[in-house]
Amino acid sequence: MEKRDYIEQVSEQIRCKRALPGILDELDAHISDQKADYLSSGMSEKEAELSAIREMGDPVVVGAELDAIHRPRMPWKTIIIIGVISIASFILQTMIWPSSLRQMLFCLVGYGIMIAVCYIDYTKIAKWSKELLLLFSFFTFCSELFFNPMVNGSHQFLYIPFLGSMNLSQLILLTIPLYCAVLYQYKGTKRKGIIMGIIWTIPPILCAWYMPNLITAAALFVMCMVCLSIAIKRQWFQVSTRISLCVIWSSVAAIPMLGLYFFGETYQKARITALFNGEASYHVMAIRETLSNSLLVGGNQTGKEIVGQWPDSGSDLFSYVSIYYGLAVAIIAIGIIVSLFVYMLQKSIRQTSQLGMLISSGCCVVFLVQIMIWLTGNLGLLPIDGYCPFLTYGGTGTITTFVLLGIILCIFRNKNVFPANVVIKRKIRRKEFL
Repeated sequence: MEKRDYIEQVSEQIRCKRALPGILDELDAHISDQKADYLSSGMSEKEAELSAIREMGDPVVVGAELDAIHRPRMPWKTIIIIGVISIASFILQTMIWPSSLRQMLFCLVGYGIMIAVCYIDYTKIAKWSKELLLLFSFFTFCSELFFNPMVNGSHQFLYIPFLGSMNLSQLILLTIPLYCAVLYQYKGTKRKGIIMGIIWTIPPILCAWYMPNLITAAALFVMCMVCLSIAIKRQWFQVSTRISLCVIWSSVAAIPMLGLYFFGETYQKARITALFNGEASYHVMAIRETLSNSLLVGGNQTGKEIVGQWPDSGSDLFSYVSIYYGLAVAIIAIGIIVSLFVYMLQKSIRQTSQLGMLISSGCCVVFLVQIMIWLTGNLGLLPIDGYCPFLTYGGTGTITTFVLLGIILCIFRNKNVFPANVVIKRKIRRKEFL
């Protein structure tokens, strides 16, 4: 049997056609290696190839074994855990804010979207990641500029008839997986990859800056730099790892401050100055007082009277849980959520596909940075309102969370489908920009 016929019979047994290119390349490499060994022992070209093919075994059996390995597998365990956490979080919110039944609809819709996203082919989206990132940023900027009025000095809410308002500061976080896919397209380059990695952060950050939402702009920059650092540590670029990381994280410290100094509004500079001078707003002082009155287990009546005067923002759940049920309950709740995302990050780092590894890691980074910002506000460290996945209610934030979770689960589902280095090809022949 010739090699072409053998490989064709093996390929007929493979049901997942997305895995076929990688499998056939691996199979061809094994046959070539075995053939080279036989050639070195003195066999002729024809004899060496036939012997190598016989050594591989029956093509139907080999194909069936490869089909059992290289096929998508839904990560049902993680999906169930996410469902349990969603239900527990909803119950916790309902116990504090009985009017949060609307959140149940957001969670159900989001959970369904998450399952649907699991079935997409993320490599096809990666082919057009540059265009999608620019288009997404352009849509966000146009929404801010033309379609949503300024409310309390902010453009970050887009009103859609019959659907309500969308929080653009949450929606813009979906650019992070696209940014990771863009980075993959520069894999194997030298300094160009790092320079372009920094340049491609500009579109989403400008959108966040114009809202204006400095916290989101700074968070986006940090998230992108973490993703770029992961790519550098994995030696995607032919540069010095140590020097590159030093340059990147120096820019993380310097660029936001320089941007604020040269382009920031007067009130934004005043807030930063007040922060460094140790001045605290009423809300920050109230949070600190609430936490100081919280018990380790059980509620505190004095604290309940304090939080009863707060506006119902939905972003201070840690403080509410601490005062109603005790600090231990609040710490356990956030600990479970952080543990989930740390587990998902560790699993992401171990992915065979380098493209999938960075995209899923980037999504996990989004969640962990969000939690860090949310905690600084809920602990009274900074005068900011953050968002915590599962624990903060809101339609846009909930849907965005489940979309990012769906992307991670999609990559976990296809961990044995795509090879380590996915070849991104375009059907349309045209000159690439940037």
